[in-house]
Amino acid sequence: MVLSLLTGSDGPVSSSLSARSLDIAKGVLIVLRGCDAAAAFDELVAASRRHRLPIFTLADALVAVAAGGTRRAAHLSAQVARAVEQEWGPLLAPRGATDTGDGLAE
Repeated sequence: MVLSLLTGSDGPVSSSLSARSLDIAKGVLIVLRGCDAAAAFDELVAASRRHRLPIFTLADALVAVAAGGTRRAAHLSAQVARAVEQEWGPLLAPRGATDTGDGLAE
C-alpha cells in the first residue's frame, strides 16, 4: 500500500526497478556532489518534498537526464523536468552547454 502511494504501483517488478533507480540516482549525486550515500538520499528526499513528487519519480528523472540529457528525458512531465532542472541542472549541464529552451541544457 505505501509503495503504491510512492510509485503508483505495487507490483514486485515495479518496486525492484524503482529501488534500482533510487540507488542509481544516489550514485549520480555521490559523483556530482562528492557526498556519501546518506547525504545523497537525504537530498533526494528533500527535493521530493520540495517539489511534491514521489521520490521514485524524481530518481527516475534524475537518472534519465544524467544518462542522456533532453533526448532521453523527453518522456518527463513538465513538472518533473522542471524539478530536475531546478535541483541539479547546473551540475548536470556539460561545460559550455547551451539551454535549448525546454529548461534542460543540451
